[in-house]
Amino acid sequence: MICNYTYSPIIEDYQKDGKLNVAAILKALENSGNLHSDSAGDNIIAGSNNNKAWVLTDWRIQIDKYPSYGNKIDVQTWAEDGKVILSTNRGFLMTSNNEVLVRGLSKWVLLDLQTNRPMKIDEELIKKYNPDSKRSFEDSKFSKIDSPSTFESEKIIQLRRSDIDFNGHVHNLCYLDYALDALPVDVYKNISIKNIRISYKTPIKDGDSVVAK
Repeated sequence: MICNYTYSPIIEDYQKDGKLNVAAILKALENSGNLHSDSAGDNIIAGSNNNKAWVLTDWRIQIDKYPSYGNKIDVQTWAEDGKVILSTNRGFLMTSNNEVLVRGLSKWVLLDLQTNRPMKIDEELIKKYNPDSKRSFEDSKFSKIDSPSTFESEKIIQLRRSDIDFNGHVHNLCYLDYALDALPVDVYKNISIKNIRISYKTPIKDGDSVVAK
């Protein structure tokens, strides 16, 4: 089942040049995924209150063109078909006026919040999503991220209460903000991000000390 979602941006979603910012693009994709879960009868917050939660482990984003202020923004999302045991992939397309602007792929595991370990994903749960053969990329792969041996800049991150989501972790959208904060000012002001690859290794929790490098 392909879920269609129209994202309605607010003014702070835009950059000075009138283009949708990167964080808002991720937010639009994530919101479409939440809507899909609700329509499949898989209430995210209810699941969390029952000590299980879908946890995002990976993002792969390709931005071909940034949505502009005033343009209608549509998002398609679906669960990819295939073998599912401990993780499942979700595909995304963001379009405006029938033009594909952004392609996305995410990987999810079902986490036992009491043991903090992945759970086997029940076949009946996946069936609720009616997985589709459609693909946002030709291959549904996530490239490995190698950590460099040295860093050129770093910044201590002060966690805010608003960064913590209903699972007690820093919300996944905040990690991109932390990474952008670590960039030197001249780099941040002059880059145009076209590809994003995020791998979530360990969740940040309230009270943790965080340094972005």
